[in-house]
Amino acid sequence: NAVRILGASPAVRSRLYRKGDRLLLGVINPDTERSGFIEFEAAPPFGCFALLDHKKGKYYRSREKSCVFEPGSRCMIRLDPGEVRFLELEKAAPEHRKAEGIDLYDPEDRKPVVIFENELWKCVRNRDEIRIAGPVQDYRILFSDGAVLAGPGIFTDGNGAGGFFRDLILYPKVANWCPDARAEYKLDKVSADGQTLTLGFSHPYKLAALQGLVLEKTYRLKADPVSVEADIRLVNRSDKPMTLAYWSHNRTDLEMEEAVYSFGRDQVLKSAEEQNRQKGGQRIPVSGGPCRIAEQSVGLLECTAGEIADFYFWTGSRGPTMEFQSPRLTIPPDESLHFVFLFTPCRNSAEK
Repeated sequence: NAVRILGASPAVRSRLYRKGDRLLLGVINPDTERSGFIEFEAAPPFGCFALLDHKKGKYYRSREKSCVFEPGSRCMIRLDPGEVRFLELEKAAPEHRKAEGIDLYDPEDRKPVVIFENELWKCVRNRDEIRIAGPVQDYRILFSDGAVLAGPGIFTDGNGAGGFFRDLILYPKVANWCPDARAEYKLDKVSADGQTLTLGFSHPYKLAALQGLVLEKTYRLKADPVSVEADIRLVNRSDKPMTLAYWSHNRTDLEMEEAVYSFGRDQVLKSAEEQNRQKGGQRIPVSGGPCRIAEQSVGLLECTAGEIADFYFWTGSRGPTMEFQSPRLTIPPDESLHFVFLFTPCRNSAEK
């Protein structure tokens, strides 16, 4: 009865350890893609208590900025993807009242917060995404799901396979659709210059084969004419060369029979449905011409910087995708690979 769990994210697990008057609460978030939380009520037998986070080496403090908690206090802790914490409940002592503290996770933090606003743009952050309201077009960036772009003509499923500008690694093969492809990205900056809104995100890869690789993704949204640029930089922070092939995955919100694509300047495909019948659902690579794919009811997607070996659309049961893949490229230590993709929505999808 010393600790009662009141709520937690679906993946989060906990266990209470006791030795004499010492109480240690172990909590783990095994989800390597999304952050989580745990909320508990503590009423240790020794009365007032202090809550020490062994990982941080500091005590938590209440909303009243006190590191001493009354019996029956409710505490909520946030856990990063894949994080383990050990929280010790100590008998309160006079020195705890003067201890340097860190704030508990506040449920109010999960409410929508305006993180940027000017005469053209408004960005509101909630638990999983940033909603962007522009003068012509509204978009969302799902920072908890690979920082992909969502909006008109773009399919999102909440399962890590939708959105535009999803970052995949084609080589090494072990990295294909690894958890990093659906990871939570950190928002590093948001600013505006004239009609252009800029949001910067980053993610250090956790897959063992890609240790030291950091992906930096910068979105530039332009108001007039409407366009979204995704600037991708893969930085090698390790002390050894790293060889990989980058893959940009972009899923449209279309039924197959509605999808009509053109590649480069001249090749036109009647429909994704027809190609699916002819090719058995396999990808249709395109060689030669500019590296751009146009879909008549969604818009134009093109690679404007970076080396691309293959670009194609993949036909599926719903939401055919537009794909760009690089050849295998080697990144020396402290250097990077750079790709820029530009999405220009068609007129109908750009209008509110």
